[in-house]
Amino acid sequence: MRAVGYTKDTPEPPGGQIVRDARGTSSRTVARKPNAGILYATLAKGPKLPFEYQLNSTRHFMRELNRLGVTGAIDAGGGFQNYPDDYAVIRQLDRRGQLTIRLATTSSPRSRRPRRKTF
Repeated sequence: MRAVGYTKDTPEPPGGQIVRDARGTSSRTVARKPNAGILYATLAKGPKLPFEYQLNSTRHFMRELNRLGVTGAIDAGGGFQNYPDDYAVIRQLDRRGQLTIRLATTSSPRSRRPRRKTF
């Protein structure tokens, strides 16, 4: 909550709720009411890793999926991701031959360029 600038005095965001205790202190939880728009808006406020860190983080995530026996996944395209901009990390890992899972992506209708892509 601190990283995105939410404090005890932050008003309820449009389309969401900051869950608070009886004293009004945030429980560090944002609830989606009536939809997930608040989640996406809150995540967008957070810091963004440099590209090389995103590559490294994604490789670690895939390694953990592989450790659990997962070999494929589907990205349903929520959260206002746009192809190709928001998939640059996946595209780069694919070019380098470093994808260790099959990944199908589906852009949401809100995307600038709706499209289905499988890596």
